[in-house]
Amino acid sequence: MEVSCPLMRNSYLEKLFSFNTVSFNRNIRRFNEVRVQIVVQFAKVGEIDTLKEQYSADVIVKGKWREPALDGQTHTALEGIDIKKYWSPKLYIENTLGDPKENIRHRVNFNDKGEAYIVEKRVIKGTFMENLELNDFPFDVQDLTVTVASELPSYEVELIEDIDEHHVVNRQSFVDEQEWHLYMHTETEKKELAIDQADATVRRSALSVKCRAARRPGYFVWNIFMVTVSVNLRYTFYVIPY
Repeated sequence: MEVSCPLMRNSYLEKLFSFNTVSFNRNIRRFNEVRVQIVVQFAKVGEIDTLKEQYSADVIVKGKWREPALDGQTHTALEGIDIKKYWSPKLYIENTLGDPKENIRHRVNFNDKGEAYIVEKRVIKGTFMENLELNDFPFDVQDLTVTVASELPSYEVELIEDIDEHHVVNRQSFVDEQEWHLYMHTETEKKELAIDQADATVRRSALSVKCRAARRPGYFVWNIFMVTVSVNLRYTFYVIPY
């Protein structure tokens, strides 16, 4: 004879449902595309090297994405939470050169509806590769780009501009100001990068944020003028008869 216990069955089902719900909330992103909002701050732009096609800078990159599993949580409850256990878009800077210094921090923000957002703040100090053109030298204008990308495929992650914050260029800390004029204007471009060269259909989302710097022609014109005058004076000295 088979005996059933409704109380034990209900308790078991509740635990099973609770476990599966948590697991489902953390893994559902594998099947849905997540939009990650990106904002870039050019905190300090250093030397622009047109010959090596690179520039140095201190950059702050913020990424923000929804995390439904943390909706409605209190700040006290968040103190014991390990953010690394939750879903991440695995962001990285695509056009850095060498081994830049990075400092990464995470926090959780809530909107008016109590919806949770994980915010990743990445402070980068390093050298960035850039395609610098010299066709209009010394009247050239160069793009200074930071390309943020995700290691996940584009059908899982889409990088977009932050709808609340704007990209910022700090002109006051510009190192190469004597030779270049740094504009505060920024532009963005969405890209898709190939993950595997053998399979071009698998791609990952990227967002390029660029500011611009215009060369100061007077800096070079004056130097060329002084060199020319110096050379002419030397030749004139040898031509003068005794």
